[in-house]
Amino acid sequence: MADTRKEAFSTYLTKRATTTNLEEQQRLYAEFIERDNRLYLEELKERFLKGPDNDRHKELERDGSLALFEAIAFCGRTNIVIPAWAATAFNEGFNRVLCAEVATWDEAFDRPWPPRTDRSAVRRHTRIMTEIYLRVRTLHEGGDRAIDEELFEDVGKEFKIGRSLCSKLYYQERRRLGGLPYAIRLPQEL
Repeated sequence: MADTRKEAFSTYLTKRATTTNLEEQQRLYAEFIERDNRLYLEELKERFLKGPDNDRHKELERDGSLALFEAIAFCGRTNIVIPAWAATAFNEGFNRVLCAEVATWDEAFDRPWPPRTDRSAVRRHTRIMTEIYLRVRTLHEGGDRAIDEELFEDVGKEFKIGRSLCSKLYYQERRRLGGLPYAIRLPQEL
């Protein structure tokens, strides 16, 4: 049976509960974080490497080049081979430029943002999107709160944005992650 992140966390908590030695607790924590990060990377890798009949391919059709370049960036950051669907999509666009079928990279891969997009708002939303996602997940999992309009209202107030924008950014980040939770981060004080 494949090791899961929940099993790794449960094992860590069980081991930690049996020791009062601070050095041993710190060693267990470091060991857990390394294992959790490895498992998280494997989950992400699976998400990006799936074939053309999966959600990533649908994202490519729906979001244009953003999904393609996100996959290529992920592969570059993690030093894994670019999946076939992304390599094919990139090569098709590159060949259109190389053969002068199109005049610009934007024509080959679509514009990254539609005309008249407020890029400063996009930058701000991108910057807080992950924080919003993490805050909602923390309140949901730690406080047993439902992910609903009331939760988005509360988190939106923390970030000085409205409920609907908070909800939109949360679900946008969740879709980008493919429903995978971020790597667990425990408090540094043990």
